[in-house]
Amino acid sequence: YKNIPSIQMNSYIAYLDVLGTKNSSENEDFDEYIKLITCFQNALIRSSHLLDETGKIYFFSDCAYIESCNINSLIDMLSSIRQTLFDDEKFVRGAVVKGKLGALNSDDIEDCEKRYADDPDLLHKMKASLNFFKQSKDNSKIKGTLFFCKDVAKAYTFESQLKGAAFYIDNEIRKETKDIVKSGFVSNIQKNTYNSFYDIKYNSESITSSFIEKVLRFYALSNTSDVKYGRYYLTILISCINSEDFSNIKYDEEKRKFVDSPEIFYKILNLKKSHKLVYNNAKGLEYLYFALIDKFYSDVKDMTLRRYFLNEVFLNYRFLSKYQNKISQLPKELISNRTKKSLLEDIVEITLA
Repeated sequence: YKNIPSIQMNSYIAYLDVLGTKNSSENEDFDEYIKLITCFQNALIRSSHLLDETGKIYFFSDCAYIESCNINSLIDMLSSIRQTLFDDEKFVRGAVVKGKLGALNSDDIEDCEKRYADDPDLLHKMKASLNFFKQSKDNSKIKGTLFFCKDVAKAYTFESQLKGAAFYIDNEIRKETKDIVKSGFVSNIQKNTYNSFYDIKYNSESITSSFIEKVLRFYALSNTSDVKYGRYYLTILISCINSEDFSNIKYDEEKRKFVDSPEIFYKILNLKKSHKLVYNNAKGLEYLYFALIDKFYSDVKDMTLRRYFLNEVFLNYRFLSKYQNKISQLPKELISNRTKKSLLEDIVEITLA
């Protein structure tokens, strides 16, 4: 294999599946099941042009593995799939890790020799398996893809552990792209346990009022059905908060309201009035407000503006007030140490005023 030049230095893989297929099959809603799968496969096809030239997509039913040597093109494709499915009112979950698929089917061994030229041991295994397949008497009956690398299991594990409609970005590749944001999910409903991770950033232009309203509608529907499903939409909102820029927000003292604020800021501040079903019943909703606080404090340096914000959001929400004497105990993944310090000072100033 020494005469075959390697075409990649790094390789990245993603595993993803469309959410809702299990629920559709259990409810015997077979039309919806087929619709979900069709929408997912169409989204893969429509977004495939964004993948780099060496990229490959392997899909079956409601899931897919994708390999690429360009992390940015992979993230662009996944972002496009997410938006395409959202437009069809469908949601996706996935994970991205550094690694190889070692994917092989019967007609792409020459391609594999180029893709994995830097790994002769892997190529030896692949060729041995392909020879065994060709020697089988029933090889015409078998169609599929073989995966030879353990990285496949890593991507699958991260995806299956994620309890949110999002893409888990492995810590190993976080610094290799700017198109990610901090997010989180409730991993244990009974204990209300919060897990922080990094998700693919949302395009600011896509976080419209109608987008957020659609998320909140599905949040309410799923949460009313079962809180373990509702929590998946909490992650979308947290990712959207961290995808926006709050630095241009101002406060109109005469009208007593914030202006020049992103839609997500306005929607979360008014959640108690506009979406009572979510506000009163969703598990872990305090994490949404802590994400809002952390983002606001990260982007806004004006002390007066921050205290207007706190008066509006922190002291008026029953499930946040219980944390007033426990701020120091909040994990830094939820609120940074810098935000925590400023938050404590502002709470004291507001209380004494």
